[in-house]
Amino acid sequence: MSRQRAGDRASQGEGQFFTVTRPCAACHGTGVAPAQACPDCHGEGVVERTRTLSLSIPEGTESGAVLRLARLGAAGTGGGPPGDLLVHVSVRPDPHFRREGNDVHSEVPVPMAIAALGGKVPLRTLRGQVKLSIPPGTSSGAQLKLRGQGIRGGDHVARVMVTVPGDLSPRQRSCSRSWGEAASEAACARPLPTGGAAGPPSDRRPRQPGRVARGLGG
Repeated sequence: MSRQRAGDRASQGEGQFFTVTRPCAACHGTGVAPAQACPDCHGEGVVERTRTLSLSIPEGTESGAVLRLARLGAAGTGGGPPGDLLVHVSVRPDPHFRREGNDVHSEVPVPMAIAALGGKVPLRTLRGQVKLSIPPGTSSGAQLKLRGQGIRGGDHVARVMVTVPGDLSPRQRSCSRSWGEAASEAACARPLPTGGAAGPPSDRRPRQPGRVARGLGG
């Protein structure tokens, strides 16, 4: 080991005198310079290495969140403690689920017969597969909510997609034909609205004087 002091370098320009101070290139300001630099760290005292860590992701973490891992950052200078490792989270989109706040949305295919008569269909959730109850007369696009099946107490909202079978057995074809004929007769027997532009009949009723309409929470 040989000792070498960190020196100052002074220069003069345009009539002004100023001093620039910088650490010694040999000892890096420590006052002690090795006789021969380490071939691994080149005299820096630290060696850069890469390792793989297992990171725990808290429930409900969103894109843009920053997770801090204490003392897993860069090595400290002058024998000081290491810094922290900051991990910026980017959530990869899922092909089945879509997140809105703490609610999870997905689509569930429902056969036409179950949509009309009611029944149960399998539904994939974040916590595994469940059986979703379909009320009779459910239309395509209806949203059914499962309480507490979302994120951090949120809900799972399933959007119904009514599917029409393409390959029917002879028995299914016969039942579907009878069903279609009955539905067609019922539709033709229903009178169309008269007067004004054609459209769905209004379900609004005239209010009686002196009464105030209230909602369900009334």
